[in-house]
Parts: sequence; C-alpha cells; structure tokens
Amino acid sequence: MNQPRLLLCLALVLAVARVDAAEVLVSPRGEVKQVRQAMARFPTAMVPFGEPERPAPYAVDCLPAQEGKGRWLDAYVWVFDFARQLPGGVRCELKPRDNLRDAADAPVFAAASGFDTGGPVVVWQEPFEGHQGIDENQIFLLGLSAEANAESIAAQASCEVAGVGERLPVRLLSGEERARLLAARRLALRHFRQDWQRAHPGAKADAAPVVALQCQRPLPPKSAVTLVWGAGINATSGLATRQPQRLAYKVRPQFSARLSCSRSNPKADCLPMLPIELIFSAPVPREQLAGVKLSGAEGRVFTAKIDEDPGEGERVTFRGPFPERAELRLELPPKLLDDAGRRLANAHRFPLKLRTDEYPPLAKFPARFGIIEASDPVLPVTLRNLEADLAGKTLELSSAAVTGKSLRLADPDAADAPRQVLDWLRQVKRAEYSYWVPEAGGKRQREIRPGSVALLGAETQAMRFTLSKPGGPRSFEVLGIPLARPGFYVVEVASPRLGEKLHGNKEPYFAQTAALVTNLSVHFKQGRENSLVWVSSLDLAQPVAGARLRINDCKGREYWQGTSDGSGLARVPAVLPKRGKLAYCEGLGSGLIVSATRGDDFSFVWSGWNEGLQPWRFNLPGGGWEGPVVAHAILDRSLLRAGETVSMKLLYRRKTGQGFSFVDAKLLPKVVRLVHEGSDEKFEVPVKWDARASAEAKWRIPKEAKLGSYRISLADRADGEERERSVGNLRVEAFRVPTLKATLLASSAPLIGAEAVDLGVQISYLSGGTAAGLAVNGRGLVLPHGWQRGDYETFSFSNGKVTEGKREHGAEDEGDAEFDGEDDYRPPLGRALRAKAITLDAAGSGKLGFGPIAASDQPQRLVLEAEYREANGETASAARQVVIWPAAVDVGIASDQWAAAKDEVRLKLLALDLAGKPLAKVPLQVEAFSRRDYSHRKRLLGGFYAYQNFTETQGLGLACKGESDARGEFLCSYTPKGSGQHVFQVSARDEAGRVATAHREVWVPGEEDWWFKAEANDRM
Repeated sequence: MNQPRLLLCLALVLAVARVDAAEVLVSPRGEVKQVRQAMARFPTAMVPFGEPERPAPYAVDCLPAQEGKGRWLDAYVWVFDFARQLPGGVRCELKPRDNLRDAADAPVFAAASGFDTGGPVVVWQEPFEGHQGIDENQIFLLGLSAEANAESIAAQASCEVAGVGERLPVRLLSGEERARLLAARRLALRHFRQDWQRAHPGAKADAAPVVALQCQRPLPPKSAVTLVWGAGINATSGLATRQPQRLAYKVRPQFSARLSCSRSNPKADCLPMLPIELIFSAPVPREQLAGVKLSGAEGRVFTAKIDEDPGEGERVTFRGPFPERAELRLELPPKLLDDAGRRLANAHRFPLKLRTDEYPPLAKFPARFGIIEASDPVLPVTLRNLEADLAGKTLELSSAAVTGKSLRLADPDAADAPRQVLDWLRQVKRAEYSYWVPEAGGKRQREIRPGSVALLGAETQAMRFTLSKPGGPRSFEVLGIPLARPGFYVVEVASPRLGEKLHGNKEPYFAQTAALVTNLSVHFKQGRENSLVWVSSLDLAQPVAGARLRINDCKGREYWQGTSDGSGLARVPAVLPKRGKLAYCEGLGSGLIVSATRGDDFSFVWSGWNEGLQPWRFNLPGGGWEGPVVAHAILDRSLLRAGETVSMKLLYRRKTGQGFSFVDAKLLPKVVRLVHEGSDEKFEVPVKWDARASAEAKWRIPKEAKLGSYRISLADRADGEERERSVGNLRVEAFRVPTLKATLLASSAPLIGAEAVDLGVQISYLSGGTAAGLAVNGRGLVLPHGWQRGDYETFSFSNGKVTEGKREHGAEDEGDAEFDGEDDYRPPLGRALRAKAITLDAAGSGKLGFGPIAASDQPQRLVLEAEYREANGETASAARQVVIWPAAVDVGIASDQWAAAKDEVRLKLLALDLAGKPLAKVPLQVEAFSRRDYSHRKRLLGGFYAYQNFTETQGLGLACKGESDARGEFLCSYTPKGSGQHVFQVSARDEAGRVATAHREVWVPGEEDWWFKAEANDRM
C-alpha cells in the first residue's frame, strides 16, 4: 500500500516542476531582429521588496560576445539590457543559475532558453532596389547586418534574368579592385556606415560589412534582373540566412540615337522654323558630339548647339531655320561611343535623311480678348501660308441699331448687355481648349478640338469681311482688321488650309478673339462697407464725368447703377456680395462686371481679373489686412516666475470707414486661453466684457507651470465665424533678481578697419555703490554683418568682392541628393575673440581689450561680452555689439530686376556715409563678371557615376564709372557681352584710400526661350 502513495508523491513533485518551468516566460526566442533587451518573467516573487541587487537568475552568453547588464524591474521581472542593439549573426543563450530559489526560499525550476539575430541580411544596397537603369556590367554594393562568409556568398547568391532559363553565379570583388570602388562611393556609403558606427561604438567606419559583387555574365539591355541573396549564407559566427532576399532591377536600354523635331501633325515632315535635335539614350563625350553634322543642299552645313558645360551630353540641337521642303542629311562621327564605351546600336540608320515641311499655315490673334483704344481701332492678326483671300466675320455689340432681344446692344443700359458680353467672353475662351460633348443617344462622347467650331456661323447679324494678303498667300504678314466704332466685338477668321494641316480634314479652322474698342477705362475697388468705381479716358488719362455705370453678376442680376461725378468717381453705398456669395458661371467663375457707357462709347471691367499692375512687381510696399476686427492684450509685465500673478486688459475693436467701433459683447469669448508654446498645455481664465468691448483678467501662474513662452489667445465669432486670435505673449522663467548692473561702453565713432576694440566696463550694485575689485572676463565673436538699410531695400550693400576663378563644390553621387556629410555646406559660425581678464578699480570701472581682428572686405559684426559673478554666486554677463567697416563709405548696387533685357543691363549705384546719408561726388566704378555653374558626370567602376560641381567666375572688364549725384546715386547702363549669369561689382574709395565693394547678380537671357512667361512689369 505504501508503494502507490510514494509513486503518487513523486508524480506530483514532477508535475509541479514542469509547471514552474513552463510558467517562467523568457523572451526573445528563436530568430529575432533588432534585439536590445532579454527578459524573464517569473510566476512568483523572486526578490524581497527593497533588494533589487539580488543575484541575476540567468547567465547570458552570446557569440560573438556582447556587453550588457542585468537588473530586476520588480519582484517578478528580470531584464538584461544589451549595451547596444545586437547586429546580425549573434547567437545568445540564457542559462538559469544553479539552485534558483524565490523570495520565499522555495525552489524555482527554470529551463535554458536562447535566441539569435539570424544570418547576414542586406540592409542597404547601391543601386537602390527597383533602379530602372543599371549597367550591363553593374556591380552591386550590399551593406549587411553582419560580416558574411565569402565562400557561402559565392555559393548561395545569384542573378536571375528574365528570359534566361538559368541562374547566373556572382563574382565577388576583393583586394585593390574592391578598395577602389569603395573609395569612389564613399559618399553613398556614408549613411550606412554612420548607422553601423552608432550600433558599434568605437568601431571604425571602414569596418562596416560591405560586399561588392557582380553577375558573371553581361546583362541583356532592357531586361528585368533579380539579385538573389540566397538562404544559407553564413555569418562569420556560423549563423546562416533562413530566407532568400530578392532585389529587383531593370537594365538600361542599349545605346541608341533618335531624331526629334516638331511637326504640324504626326505624319508631316519637320517644321523648318523650329529646332531639330538628335537625342542619345546615354551620355556621349563632348568631343564626339561636336562631330555630329547636319547638312543640306549644295553642301550647306547647319551649326550645332552643344551645351557649353564640359564633359558629356545627351543631345545635339540644330536651331535652324531650315529651307522649306528640303532634304537634309544627318551624319555621325565614325566609331561613336557613349561614356561606357558602347557602340551605337542603330548606327546602320546613319547617315539619316530627313525632310522639312513647308512653313505651316498660321492665323493668330494677339490674345483671346483685348482692349483697343478708340483713337486707332485696328485689330492685328498674323497670317502665314494661307489662302490669298481669307473669309471672316465680325459681330459687333455696340450702341448702334441694336434691338433688345438680339445679340446686339441696342441700348448700353439693356438688362442683358453685361450678361451677353460675359457669355461671349466665355465662349471665346472655351474655344481655346479641347472638350467633350455627348453624341446623339448620349452613350458616347465626341471631342471638340480647338478651332473646329464656328462661333459666328449662325449669327445672321455678323458682318462678313475678306482679308487680302498683299505679299501673297505664303508670306508672313501682320494685317489690321478695322473696327470702326466703339463697342464690344467678336472676330472670327476661317481657313480650310489651316484646318487641313492641323486637323487632317477638309473642314476650316476657326480662329476667334474678342475685342473692346473704347476710350473709357473702368476701375473698380470693392470694400466691406462700400465700393468705388472710377472712370478715366484711355487717350488722356483724365477723369470722365457723366458715365452711366452698372454693376451685375455673370447671370445678369443688377446690384447697383449710378453716374460718375466730375472726378470720374462713383461711390457705391450698398454692400456688395463677397465673391463666394455670387453666382457661378462656367469658364468665368464668380465675380462682378462693372460697365460704363458715355454717348456711343462702352467699356467694362470684370472683378475676376487679377493680373494687373501690382505693387510688388515694381518693388513697392504692399498692405496687409487680417479682417475688420482687431484684438489686443495689455499686460502689467511680460516676464514672470511660476507662482506669480499677471494682470491683463483685453480690448476688441472693429475697423470702420470712420475709424474704430465697439464689438458686440455677445460675439466675444467667455475665457482667455494661455497656451504653452513648447507643449501646447492650455490654461483658461474666465473674462467678462463690458459695453465697450473691454475686459480685465488675472492669471495666477501655477507653481508647477512649465517654463517658456505662453501665447495669449481669444476665440470669438466677431467676423461671423469661429476664429482664434493671438493677442499677446508672456514668458515664465526661473530667475533671480540681479544685484549688479553692468554698463558696457564702446567708441561712439564708427570703427573703420580696426584691428582691435576696447570695451569699457562699469558695474555697480543696484542698491548703490560700485563693484570695486570685481573680476571680469571678456569674450567675443566676429560675425558677418548682414543688414539692410530700410530706405534702400532693393540694394545690396558692401557684401564684398567677387572672386575670379573656378571653384569646385562638394562631389555628389548620382541619386544622392542629400548634403549632410563631410562635404556639406555649413554657414560660418564666426571667429572667437578673447580678452585678458581684468579687475575693476575702486570706481567699478575697467577696460577689456579684444583682438587681433583680421581685415575683411565686408562689414564685420562683433558680439562682445563681459562675464562676472553676482553676489548670489551666479554667473552673469552683459553684451554689446559693434560694427567694423572696411571704409568710411558704404556702397550699394541694385538692378531693375533679377533678369535683364538681353541688350541692356540697367544698374543703380549708391554711395552713403556710415549713418546712411547720401554722399555726393564719390567716384564709383563697376566691373562686370560672368559666372557659370555646371556639373560634370564622371563614370566610375561598375556602372556607378559621380558628379563634380563647379562655379567659374571670369572678369569681363570695366562696365561703367562715374560720380554720385546729390542723392548719392549714379545710373549705369551696360551692354552685356554674352548671356547667362552676370555679376556686377561696384567699388568706391574713401578719403583715406580704403575700398568698399558690393556686388549683385543679374541674369542676361540668350537666344533660347525663357522658361518663364513675360509679366506685367516686363513691359515697363
């Protein structure tokens, strides 16, 4: 009977042991990436409260060895913190301590556990995964999570090529070949190496595991390639990858050349007046590009335009113009190779013969809508290669013989006259673009192309006219269409020849425009409370009295009518709707049309027009407006400590035509909000507004309040919608009230070319008495003095000399757009200045001497600081800034715009004294320089490229010289000797012979088209 009981007890003991072992949870387990910590969680309390230094329950053993430290988080949880994130290829084992017991001295049964970080995987690659243009002999750089065994890489890594039924083995680069490639790609590698060093403190960047490999056979052009980092690649620790990695790429196309030219339609020949280009699929050395030749009949050779930058290019441009209907021959130099040494795949197509078309037909108005002065009512139209006699129609909307229901304006004050004008403007604008309309049945849509619809085809009142071309049908001419009377016109010309060329059918092409013939100019200013209309004459720019005025929306609804007074003005007392509240019309949007009639003259303005003469185009100041309601907080002080109370008075006012008015208290907030700008922590203080929209509030700052700046804001509905306004700021800081006051004294006279600066120091107690015997240290910083004189905002002042020569910028890897490495640009931090420590005399005075200060051709700002000890032991300081000028004259230079006309650069020079007052009769001299920025692409080993960036500045000689006038100004006009970036340097000498210089960059256009359109200020 005793034997069964004994067996039962042994079974219970074993069961308890198994349970204990299962309930000790250990993590991580298996293969885990990015491990920083291992943890064991026990089912019972393991350490008594207050004794976290008890022995570790586990021993952590890693291969390769890893540093770390164990600790108890609480009575149940023990963790082992690794010194850094574990790299790949690490295997760790957690072995329980012998005779492990819990806090109650009961035995704890725990099993051994382990994990690993897996084999070496690819964490960085170059070229990046998905690259669509790798080289046929591309070398792949792979950054790994751990050092890998070279033999296993060669055995398990491979290349898969679409269309090839076998895997291609890889070749590992080693020795000098690998070293040269890594040196050339150091910029691309720097991010991976920095990450590696962060994970391995103390390790050298060159120790980061980088593999360079290459497919053993050249890759077919345009093929899809997959680089396979296979399973079974071993780390040096013996751990192997369990899953393959697949990196997809695409090989670049073969080296080829194609011809590009503009055509009137896809089947036509090249247009003779536009450039013809030969475009290569890969860069070609410049000397070979120069050998590309385009020739015509009788051996005429056309000049090729190649990019001026040295090195390589991908296109050759022949600008023309070329003969009409001519055969041209495009020839390539023998043995043409790209930058990789590849031969041209389609070389058999060259020499290439091509033909030019005739000059295409043209019928073009200057714009879709324009205003023509009634004194010379002629509408220009440009014609080329059209019928000798061109048919056209005009539709006149004027004050002559018009009935109320017709499309003519019988009466300028007719209700639908403004709507009719806008409707025609919309139709003319719509005809400029393609659009789709449903066909019969509505199941399909038909494209309406520009010029395929006649706007005036069904207008019986349209007057027909014929344009005769004196120079014959093929000549290029600008003809005038007379528009005899004032009024609004729609003009349309039709050409079957133009339709055949552009649309490929026998239907005419219709070119339309709208024109307003008038001597009235209408101006409109819409305000919040009222609006203003002003009418002037176009020919004399004089006010027009007695003009009948109306304001309508695009649907024809009338909002006001009146008459201009003797000053040409008409005040609109009514509040007109805002744009968002007005009717919307397709093609026009929302807005108001203001029309004016006087006698038989008619004119209008549309409030949606927004490209007039704006102040900023002429460097004039503009205004700002944030709504009619303003709010402000007045504080008793703005610098406080935690626990103190700030008092504030809050005000609301509404801007009106007569000044300010009060805001209805019902629209104002019930609380004022204070928001900490660092954390967005908010505090609210209740407020009560009086009838004058004023309130007082007090905020007792909590003792635990965060230090920093607080924004005072009010959320109201004073503008009709919810809006939060920032009305003030205050700062909460931890500070002690100072006991000393320091005064720093510098020379009152301007410092010119000074090599040292003396700074007087006077320190006294706030309670009275001097700080005799106080030790004072001095330090300073020399910085560039960036400044702008308020009255001369468009000028550059004394910003130094222009340096000639070629300067190389930091090299840039292809595809590496960041500049945050060793080749980055960093702004100058300034040069430190020191001063010998001094002890204040009995009067609390002393002198700090700063120097030496290096000479500069630009003004230098010196930040000088005196440091001393407060009575409470804190270190305090006082600072003073002084400026050292290179000369006693300050010169400035300005240009009309950043881009000048190609035949003239206009510069304005200025000479001022150091107080900013004009200096007369100062000799000024301007030198011109050309500046080019260019990059040269350099091919590296294995299909990689790098860019070398250069800036080259070259002197062009004297641009102009003269003397400043009574306003300190001198105007300089210079004819540029080329196009591109120019730099102009002005210099002047003071009475002591010291030189001040300033420079300004100006872009001078060349023959090529500008990428930006002409603006309103380009005409002035």
